[in-house]
Amino acid sequence: MTVEDLNTFLFEFDVLCMRYDYISDAQKLKFSLATLKGEALRWFMGLGSTTIEIWGEMKETFLSKYQDYFQNRDLREEILNMTQKEEDILEDYVEQFHYKFRDLNIFI
Repeated sequence: MTVEDLNTFLFEFDVLCMRYDYISDAQKLKFSLATLKGEALRWFMGLGSTTIEIWGEMKETFLSKYQDYFQNRDLREEILNMTQKEEDILEDYVEQFHYKFRDLNIFI
């Protein structure tokens, strides 16, 4: 899953809620819990005493948990796939490499 997939999931979830007339926050929250699987379900169950009572809180908490993860994962894949082209100047290539690592909050 990528950041785009995450946003698509949330958009499609909103469309699905409209389709079934799940308009209230309480309905959306209950429905969202039924759609969680795997790691996302374990994450939610692990929240413990943190009480999420409305869909807006759930969406915000979900995004804060997973959005950075997917952005960083996408960036890591991009870094791993970087190759210096024959016409690239070494200093420019190294600068791009450092710039991408800086975005990951990794200092080299």
